[in-house]
Amino acid sequence: MTENERDKIRVIVCRVDERAEVIEIEDKLEAMREVVGGLIQEYMPLEDEVAIICNEEGKMMGLPLNRGIRSDEGRLQDIIAGDFFICYGIIIRVKQRHGI
Repeated sequence: MTENERDKIRVIVCRVDERAEVIEIEDKLEAMREVVGGLIQEYMPLEDEVAIICNEEGKMMGLPLNRGIRSDEGRLQDIIAGDFFICYGIIIRVKQRHGI
């Protein structure tokens, strides 16, 4: 693995009105902000260690609604506004590295 490959993470990006896709982004706060279009918020509605990283101000900014999050019983818990991505346990490293 090269140094450049270590600086990237693989995520599932979910853009409004598009199919989800797996992409690689730099393992940096700026790259994460670019994907979501602003400040990032870690949202972990599931029991496993998968994080949804979305725009912290997406709803307040009036971003288009993207996808719903449902409980195990199928009830709608939340709707994510704007583009977001799904990752596994990396955001903790980013927060520690950038003092967030």
